[in-house]
Amino acid sequence: MLDWQEISQSLSHSLNRDISLRTPSSVRGGCINQAWKTHDQNGELYFIKSNTPSRLSMFEAEAEGLQAIENSQAIRSPKVFTTQQQATASYIVMEYIAMQSCSNMILLGQQLAAMHKQKRSRFGWHRDNTIGATPQSNQQHQDWVTFWCKERLVFQLNLAKHNGLSNKQYEDGLKLANNVSVFFDSYSPVASLLHGDLWGGNCSQDLTGNPVIYDPAVYFGDRETDLAMMELFGGFSSSCFDSYAEHYPIDEGYSTRKTLYNLYHILNHFNLFGGGYGTQAHGMIHRLLAEL
Repeated sequence: MLDWQEISQSLSHSLNRDISLRTPSSVRGGCINQAWKTHDQNGELYFIKSNTPSRLSMFEAEAEGLQAIENSQAIRSPKVFTTQQQATASYIVMEYIAMQSCSNMILLGQQLAAMHKQKRSRFGWHRDNTIGATPQSNQQHQDWVTFWCKERLVFQLNLAKHNGLSNKQYEDGLKLANNVSVFFDSYSPVASLLHGDLWGGNCSQDLTGNPVIYDPAVYFGDRETDLAMMELFGGFSSSCFDSYAEHYPIDEGYSTRKTLYNLYHILNHFNLFGGGYGTQAHGMIHRLLAEL
């Protein structure tokens, strides 16, 4: 149970003014966290997510990811005020944004292109974070293929083997990992700022029509990975991708590589939920092996 007086004190320290939070109301906050909406004595609204004390590092990484997106000055994300640990919980406090389904797809595509133009010299990030509830390794590499194979594909394959992926499925996955460079013979990705978990549930728009993205798994990598996940579960119109491509053209090899990139997320879903995701992942592996 959260100590709301302590949260008020933490906010007061972070914002350098007296904050007294009023009675919170429970709201939706994703599948792994509890969440609340509350306000202070001046009516300013806050959104709080909480989890077990051991999840503090998850919230700290989320806060840094949201700050990186905000620093890009490309697209709106919630401002974070504080992250803390209590005896029975950890939490993150951010601004509450009244949101609705994203319909401004042309602007969203334009803004995502601008965010992806924020670049670094190495692939990865200065800290690990999470993809859902799964640890996400962001050890930095100079080479994208090395990063993707080691920190993404093989990382998830090893978890999946532990979680019941068959030996055949695992061995086929390793065969793919050993040949990933084939998909980059004529394409050299740059290290772009990525949301990292950009499905429709992590994108909305505020009440003035500005797109908002949240719940990131930030790192620097091939921008095609964000685009691929946007296609994986749907929710983004063709006008969004057309707008994106107008501002940041997409390489023709993306049509094949998007299966490679979404394999990471399907393996992660197998590791989180089991079931038919293992079979789906194996089918994707077979399609990619057929391209070799």
